[in-house]
Amino acid sequence: MTQRCALGLPRHLVWQGAPIVTACTAQAAWGQWLLLTAEGGLHGMDLDSGRSQQLAQLELPAPTPPRPYWPHGFQLHCAPSGGYAVVADNGGSFGLLVNLGTGQVVAQLHGGDYHPHTVPFSIAFTQHQGRDVLIHRTDWNRLDAMDCATGANLTARDGTQYEQPHYLDYFHGGLLLSPSGEHVLDDGWVWAPVGVPTVWSLPAWLEGNPWESEDGPTRRWLAQGEGWAEPCVWLDDGRIAIWNLGNWEEDGFGDGGHVPGVTVFDIHAPRPEDGHGGTAWPMPELPRAQHLHCMDGVLCVVAEGQSWLWDVATQALLAQVPGFAPQGLHRERGELLQWSAQGVEIRQVLGGGKAR
Repeated sequence: MTQRCALGLPRHLVWQGAPIVTACTAQAAWGQWLLLTAEGGLHGMDLDSGRSQQLAQLELPAPTPPRPYWPHGFQLHCAPSGGYAVVADNGGSFGLLVNLGTGQVVAQLHGGDYHPHTVPFSIAFTQHQGRDVLIHRTDWNRLDAMDCATGANLTARDGTQYEQPHYLDYFHGGLLLSPSGEHVLDDGWVWAPVGVPTVWSLPAWLEGNPWESEDGPTRRWLAQGEGWAEPCVWLDDGRIAIWNLGNWEEDGFGDGGHVPGVTVFDIHAPRPEDGHGGTAWPMPELPRAQHLHCMDGVLCVVAEGQSWLWDVATQALLAQVPGFAPQGLHRERGELLQWSAQGVEIRQVLGGGKAR
């Protein structure tokens, strides 16, 4: 039986310090929200009490200046344990891995100098054998996985030259882990240029084949289109939704024009020789999405200062929420978060889009 879904009444937490530049959700002893201020402070906040503590003070360069259509600004990621964080420059090559227990920078990251302005800095945290692992771009066409505690490279392999074995002609983009952490989505591109969202198995990469992210047997292209860096989200462990129907035509060459809705890809379904195996989910008259979030069978589409909640199973519109445009989802708490330079607004997801 499908349940109606809505959002609870908003809760506001006011931030009294230097303006917030960016933030992310977390699940740590120090709190559930990590924020970066304009003065380089990393602060953890408890979303129940509103109490915060400074975890680190960083010296950061100015972020890469914005360019039309390209990502820019600092992004913030927190490890599952709450022990580490990364501040990275979207559109640039600079990043820092910070130990939140000591406040010390433990590694400076470099994502390569070849057209970095075209993609977000590829960053994702996971846990492997009980340890925090950072997946990060070390060149335009190479990802590595670092043990945060020791600095060891878990995917060490020789470099490759053009037309040599394992050479990858692909710009790694934004990374999203599946809910269970079994697979990674890489929203990158290849020359033409065309966007090519790609997935592969993390256990296969971290436990067996260090070349899995280049040409391993679990790596597969989902589609190709004229654009990339469109909002995307895992609906569950086997399905991905990517915004903009106009970018993913059946012949594999979308024109990139805005057609509201998502294409849903089953990562285990065979891809046809021509086109892609995705399924269109039109959302008529919606503006271009800025964020997608999904939890318990409810897809949240965020655009132009408001949100739409959809039932994934039936594709029915459940609610429209004016004035609330969350940048983050706290899955463990069942909350959507909208933050600004002065604080955060929190709203609970009530009900759900699937039988419980």
